Amino acid sequence: MAMKDINVNFVTDADRPEPGIKSVKLAKLDIHPVTHKPLAAVQSPFFPGEVLVAEFKNNEWVCYLDI
Repeated sequence: MAMKDINVNFVTDADRPEPGIKSVKLAKLDIHPVTHKPLAAVQSPFFPGEVLVAEFKNNEWVCYLDI
């Protein structure tokens, strides 16, 4: 099964390369065990091979890079 692309809003307070909304490959969908909110494991658009976690918040996927 091919990986799907999703739009993720990358948020940072530090000097990271080009935060903002990017289309990235979805690796896995899950549910947070405590909050029961959707989580997405996505391929990093900044560092090849790195997987980041995005949460579904305010009707968009958001990934906080400084956490």
